[in-house]
Amino acid sequence: MKSILVTAIGSFAADIIIKRLKDLSYRVVGCDIYSKELIADAYNVDAFYKVSLAVDVKQYLEDVINICKNENIDYILPLIDIEIDVFNTHRYIFEKLGIKLLIADKYCVDICRDKLKTYEYLFADRDIKLIKCYTKEYIDKQIEDNNFKPHLLVKPFDGRSSEGLRRINSKYDWYAFINSEDADRYVIQDFIKGDIITADIVRDKYKNSVVVLRKELIRTKNGAGISVYVYEDKALEKTAKHIADKLDVLGCVNMEFIKTDEDEHYFLECNPRFSGGVEFSHMAGYNFLKNHIFALLNREIEDFSFDKPMYMARKYEEFITKTES
Repeated sequence: MKSILVTAIGSFAADIIIKRLKDLSYRVVGCDIYSKELIADAYNVDAFYKVSLAVDVKQYLEDVINICKNENIDYILPLIDIEIDVFNTHRYIFEKLGIKLLIADKYCVDICRDKLKTYEYLFADRDIKLIKCYTKEYIDKQIEDNNFKPHLLVKPFDGRSSEGLRRINSKYDWYAFINSEDADRYVIQDFIKGDIITADIVRDKYKNSVVVLRKELIRTKNGAGISVYVYEDKALEKTAKHIADKLDVLGCVNMEFIKTDEDEHYFLECNPRFSGGVEFSHMAGYNFLKNHIFALLNREIEDFSFDKPMYMARKYEEFITKTES
């Protein structure tokens, strides 16, 4: 039996990932920054470990390496961006240990985890509708010439889960933004109003890909969909597959688009990990976890035929994790 370490098992995607790994007869080891009694899924894995914050890279890696040695780990599947960044930068450590990282190739992760790099990489492709980006100098000149139209959105190059998003609705908002100490780390874009569409997509090295789309109807402040509409749109699926080909995606990623009232789809970003709502796509009939592993182990992914559109909603459920006398 192969052992797999799943990180951040307190995150939204963890529950379905652990269930499907169990279905595939993996021995599942989980870790998180919180204690066992604070994580419901810590009781659904074969072994659980508390680890340091990934921002403390040295200690985090030491914790993970100790788990790998103690549990004879064969594969590692990180679920959140900041941990993917650490594994992506330190691939060589796990290669030496003979452990397979179940994430996209370094080139793809490097581009996807930098929103400005993603924009620049896809900019020349006329088949992809991008939201226009600006430099600070350009906006300053617009204000100086009284041509400023204050409908901007700024977000960190390496942001995650909508953290750091700021609306610029006036020149005073702009001045407050550019005088902040980390303004150089932000992408500056037009603000586009519309519905958020998430595309879960898995692609193998043979260029086969499968996409499942959902419109996010109710979202948390961190951008996680809790009520969604899963549907089919061949044109948007084709665009998502085209972007995946351009980025040479391997495995499962998620993309976000904005659909305007004019039925235009603007590409927002590609996150090189499972989406927080990947369980919705599993419920729609496609096993993204299984096929992610197929892709990373150089096997062909399974095909998919969409059945019918459906509304889905997520609920929160309470568990007693520990009692004290």
